[in-house]
Amino acid sequence: MRARSFCRIVGAWGLGLAALAASAQGRPPTTEQLGKDPGALRQEAERQRADRQLLRYREAIVPQTSAAVDAARASYLAGRGDFSTVIEDFELWLAARAEVARREADRFEIWAQLEALVAPAPATEGESE
Repeated sequence: MRARSFCRIVGAWGLGLAALAASAQGRPPTTEQLGKDPGALRQEAERQRADRQLLRYREAIVPQTSAAVDAARASYLAGRGDFSTVIEDFELWLAARAEVARREADRFEIWAQLEALVAPAPATEGESE
């Protein structure tokens, strides 16, 4: 039952935060840097997708799961709820936090791959800078 609640939380925020995605951290590479390299363009698209997903988790899913834990805890302390509900909501909150960490790692991995594609080649010892 709690898993369905989590799915409803995740599904409700599908595209609602697209406007906030523009403020995601990191500087996007310029069009000149990407050029027409399909690998670089694909990596940039993956980076943008990862940024949007990370933002969705940070701005929507984690706060909602945190609020669910708080509500379940308050209900339990008032004698109206079960402790199992508190534990289930806490597990959902932990899963959301772990997913943020995974998505952050994916984002940095994609960023490093993109930088490798668009960064200038390092100068060798014989070349002048």
